[in-house]
Amino acid sequence: MIFSILLHFLILFSGLCCANVEKAIFMPEEASVINYNGEFSLSPEAPVVSISLDTAFITSEQPKGLTHWGVLKGLNVGQRYEIRVCWAATSPGDFYFNLYTPKQIVSVPNHPQQNLISETDHHSNVDPTTADLVLELSAVASYFSTNKTRMASADPVHVQLILDPFLFNILPQSLLPTVIYLVIVGLVAILLSGVIYNKLESIANGTETEAARKAAKKLQ
Repeated sequence: MIFSILLHFLILFSGLCCANVEKAIFMPEEASVINYNGEFSLSPEAPVVSISLDTAFITSEQPKGLTHWGVLKGLNVGQRYEIRVCWAATSPGDFYFNLYTPKQIVSVPNHPQQNLISETDHHSNVDPTTADLVLELSAVASYFSTNKTRMASADPVHVQLILDPFLFNILPQSLLPTVIYLVIVGLVAILLSGVIYNKLESIANGTETEAARKAAKKLQ
């Protein structure tokens, strides 16, 4: 019965496991607003995005592969976050993160700056507790094939982007079910250990009592 309950908890708190994961941990330090969505947008209200990203082989012209631009919106200033990209092992590739504030992105080359507006310079009513950041995601195709047609153009990769806030800046929110599960398993293990110990002790005491009786009979 107890093992059945543990199995149900394991199924309940288990989630989707992706084969490959790349992540970065960051903390917004100042308030900002970006009037720009990019190729994708993540926020605490919409923390997961599934998208197909084009990749490229590393060349002298593209040392980071193919660059994609997105935005992280509505972040809490001073709160720690983790951004993850997950993709299947059947799609070999590498991904690299860079995060920029609106002030920093101005000096970054090859960014569509004409579509980016930092409202912090034009409005005084910006919420001082929230921040928007620009996410640069570089996608590199990391495979080799004797098929010339396939090597002529890198395959796109279907990825899942996840924005994961930290609880009290200590633990990623996605790990909370795992922690709860481990606590439950630990409590059940403690209770079971006490029951098993008492049972074994009673069996041992019963065995000793029976042995003493037999010895007394022999002496008589």
